[in-house]
Amino acid sequence: KKEKLQREMFRSIKENMKLMDKRERWNKKVTVTQRLSGPKKHEIAGKKKKIKFYYLDQAFWRGECVRLAFYIGNVPYEDVRISEPIEQYEQLPAEHSTFGQMPILEITDYDGDDDDNDDEGDNKKNKSVRILSTSTAIINYAAKLSGLVPQILKDDKDDDIEDDKELNDWLLAKMDELINGCELLTQDVMTQKFMQSTDQEKYELFAVEGGYFRMLMGGMEKLILQNDHPFGCSCGERLTIADLAIWRCYGSIATGALGIPSQWFEETFPAIHKLIKAVDCHPKVEEYKQMNKKYYYPDQYDSDDDNQDNNNKKDDDETVQTG
Repeated sequence: KKEKLQREMFRSIKENMKLMDKRERWNKKVTVTQRLSGPKKHEIAGKKKKIKFYYLDQAFWRGECVRLAFYIGNVPYEDVRISEPIEQYEQLPAEHSTFGQMPILEITDYDGDDDDNDDEGDNKKNKSVRILSTSTAIINYAAKLSGLVPQILKDDKDDDIEDDKELNDWLLAKMDELINGCELLTQDVMTQKFMQSTDQEKYELFAVEGGYFRMLMGGMEKLILQNDHPFGCSCGERLTIADLAIWRCYGSIATGALGIPSQWFEETFPAIHKLIKAVDCHPKVEEYKQMNKKYYYPDQYDSDDDNQDNNNKKDDDETVQTG
């Protein structure tokens, strides 16, 4: 009996040591990727960079999920908001408009020690500009900069690193699938025929069983349910930029902006509704909404606030953190 007890004790110690070693190795892997906050200074191969984001002055999901991701991830950037009239598009440099549309993300790489390098003197020759000009590319890049990409944070993962990498690659692909789901819905909702329909006609298009809109929204519901997250996250085990895109894209429908009854939406798509509520309760999201009352709390919005902000920006040489 003594020998049996010793064998069991040694086996228990060995298993504990193996688990501790496994956790230590995993903690080293996720130390950087697990945190939501982005780096204070962005560097690529010894070069620092400035980020400038061009999009319409509106809270549409394509631009808003990027702005919000940068805000949550503490990524410094300049938020260039273009007003609605088509003439304003002409303000964009020709080399920026690869496909003649927005959003556009401009990255300026430069050498030097000062984050606020200007275009004067020797610094000018050390600058280079890179452009991204499609929504999906910008959203994916913003997700990686801000840390809002899906990650597996469990300690009881398999030891095989290749399996870990394959699973992370799969989750990144699922994130793209969710974002493309927002694009599919947008392309059909924004048609002239749909926008000119009455609220009743819109409701019928969404509510009809077997209809195209019902299929699109049901597909998003299915993907969120497959992830099976207790707080409703759509991809992986924490907040990602896909959740921000769904929150803004589907949130407008859930709140009745398109004439769709909010109660019907909640009862028909509970998983989407749960995700929207979870993102809405995120403290950084609430901070961002308070900073942009024009779109989120119009009843509390005062245009004088914008005028004051613009005056402050003229006296402030620091990079704009958010709009």
